[in-house]
Amino acid sequence: MPRINLTDVSVRALKPDGKQTVYWDVTLPAFGCRVSQNGTKSWVIVKGRERRIVTLSRYPIVPLKEARGAAKLRLAAPVKEPISKLLFDEAKELFLKSCEGRTSERTQRDYRRHITKHFSPELGTTRLEDLTTEDFEGILDDLKDTPSEALHSFHAVRTMLRWCNRRKQLSHNPLDSVEAPARIKIRERVLSNVELAKVIITARTDPTPFGPIILLCAYLGQRRSEIGMLRWEYIDQKNKMITLPASITKNRKTHVFPYTDTVQRIFDRVESRKGYLFPGREYHKKLTNDPERSFGGWARGKYNFDRRCPLAEHWQIHDLRRTFSSTMAALGVLQVVVEKLLNHVSGGALSPIARVYNQHSYQKEMRAALELLDRHISSICLPVAA
Repeated sequence: MPRINLTDVSVRALKPDGKQTVYWDVTLPAFGCRVSQNGTKSWVIVKGRERRIVTLSRYPIVPLKEARGAAKLRLAAPVKEPISKLLFDEAKELFLKSCEGRTSERTQRDYRRHITKHFSPELGTTRLEDLTTEDFEGILDDLKDTPSEALHSFHAVRTMLRWCNRRKQLSHNPLDSVEAPARIKIRERVLSNVELAKVIITARTDPTPFGPIILLCAYLGQRRSEIGMLRWEYIDQKNKMITLPASITKNRKTHVFPYTDTVQRIFDRVESRKGYLFPGREYHKKLTNDPERSFGGWARGKYNFDRRCPLAEHWQIHDLRRTFSSTMAALGVLQVVVEKLLNHVSGGALSPIARVYNQHSYQKEMRAALELLDRHISSICLPVAA
């Protein structure tokens, strides 16, 4: 590791060189400035018989003079043995292993992606107990231009740290008192009949797998992830029923619901005949070492779809689910039936007691509601097509 005379000028001039590097101070040998691959700078010290690197704070939030003073105090303090010698990446793998069977496959993939992509490069080889709030805040600050990514990454790593704390691998969760870096905006977008008709007509002629996916989201009202992870074994084509297993649903409850002849014609368009209806691209399968990866091209698919079907106001795929629910209500479908179709754990119009005692499946009511929606969509598409 290089040694330099750390001054305000020299610290400002430090640049990333493709890997994480610590520049040690010649005047205070155990004190240094760590520069990450993306250029983030942190004040660190090395301490103890095992020569562990401990992060103190971030630059330029804490200036050199203040950081050097804090380093002297920390170096003079007695060394305390950590309660665990786990490295960050070791703890990450244990956490992800614990998620198997208690969280959905999608949640597990999201946890792994967010933690590995944003935190492992800089923190992976650091002892878990040595990490500070500043370590995580600095990484999250780098994501400020992508607030949604910052928010999901924050929740993923905080969940991991809380798990470690509960299992005595971490004495204190450095993110417990940290506020989320962004707020989730509650969307209220519902497509108008004209907009919905344009989306349906475009999806019918879309030559890519994205077209059938959009159609299924619109006609069935299910979450995009559940449609993207549909497998042929989930579909009973003889009785026109779909069974989504608890492993892929958001509320971890098996969801059984009917589908219509219109949806069957959409299934007939799908090229895949076994496994996933919408398998991932070979590139992503190799990248993730997952030979059975489901569809993952949401961003590119939506971008290309919008080019063929531009709406005046921006819309998201999840807006189709909200549109499905609102349209059902406008057509006079009972709320309890809509909630059953959406697989909402709240039970909609049912009271807590009724949800316990009312075990009616509502299959006939759900099928009637879906057929009513089919006729409505057909009626609004005719004028647009004409």
